[in-house]
Amino acid sequence: MDVFNNIWRPKSLVMIFLTIEGARKVWKCAEYFENKKKKWDGIRSFESIQEIVKYFGNSKAFHLNVNGTGVLNRKLTSTPNFQEELIVSGDKSEFYFSYFNEKSQLAVSFFRSAIIDETIEEFDELKAHLIGVSSGPIALLTLSDFTLNSNFHFVVVRGSIESFKKGEETAVKAKINIDGKSFDYYEKLAESTLELFNKPRKSIVLGEGSLINTSIEYFEHKKFVFFGVSVTLLILTILLVNFFYHGHLNDKIAQQELDLSVSQSNLTHLDQMELEIMRKSELIRASGIMSNEFIAYYLDEIGHSVPKKMKLSIMDIYPLTKKLKAKHKVEVDKYEIQIQGSTENNEVLDNWIEELTEFDWVHSVKLISYWINDKNVPLFELKLKLKE
Repeated sequence: MDVFNNIWRPKSLVMIFLTIEGARKVWKCAEYFENKKKKWDGIRSFESIQEIVKYFGNSKAFHLNVNGTGVLNRKLTSTPNFQEELIVSGDKSEFYFSYFNEKSQLAVSFFRSAIIDETIEEFDELKAHLIGVSSGPIALLTLSDFTLNSNFHFVVVRGSIESFKKGEETAVKAKINIDGKSFDYYEKLAESTLELFNKPRKSIVLGEGSLINTSIEYFEHKKFVFFGVSVTLLILTILLVNFFYHGHLNDKIAQQELDLSVSQSNLTHLDQMELEIMRKSELIRASGIMSNEFIAYYLDEIGHSVPKKMKLSIMDIYPLTKKLKAKHKVEVDKYEIQIQGSTENNEVLDNWIEELTEFDWVHSVKLISYWINDKNVPLFELKLKLKE
């Protein structure tokens, strides 16, 4: 169910930071993404809500964070009716409360709803999705350890609030320190706010449940877009699949006809190849090349016996008894090996001939020729007969 609900949850959040300076409103805005490759696109200044919605589009999820004149921040001991204790005059329903309440700790940021009534009306007119309102840095309490020095002095150590009061610095270049590293205050606040929206915590409340209907409208809008687009794509996909399926069937029929023709030709060719195999097998048997030993055996035995002072240039095993002629039987002498090479001297050659004659598969070794070439290198030719 959580996986299904994740479809409707925003993958990014447009954070609007409203700072009230007396009668003046300062708007800063940035979009925070869950995607690790594009988390934060930098904060910008705007003149109005209309300008913000025009820039980001009204299909985005917006969250308003309010600070400045009229926003109060308190740290006190947790009590069931802390809202009434904080409000000197008025009804608690006329306020927005953002607070952290855990283990008797209570950090509260609150302001009158009248401050942003006009802003909410502008969102309604622009049909944009304002899914939440908060104030102060309460959302940062998703972090267990940090220090913030800006218009807030906020220190949390191992989940315990050490300090939460008005600060001396401005929030323009505010940095939050986590484990000795400095981070942009606005970026971390946006990250924590989006995390709380997608994975709420009982101990942290932003806006005291305000704008619930707007959040529901946002979810319904996402569902409508998702199912509307999905149904449209499904219909188009069915039509496209149907078109390609008919084309596929036609292609398959044509291919099967071609395959049938090719198969018939292959069968004929296969019959011809089988006849060719039979003819060549018979030719090999008739050639007399079949022997008691593999050719590699003779090559290996002779090769190992060659002295270091001798080099072989030609070794012709089973030489032809007649020249090859078309349509004539191939005839070889399956009991003969012809060897040519060079030697350092005739003594080395004599010793090798004597060694060859000692092989039990050798019948005789005959020296056919022995001569010295123009480079004064002795050359020889042997004819080795195998035992039948």
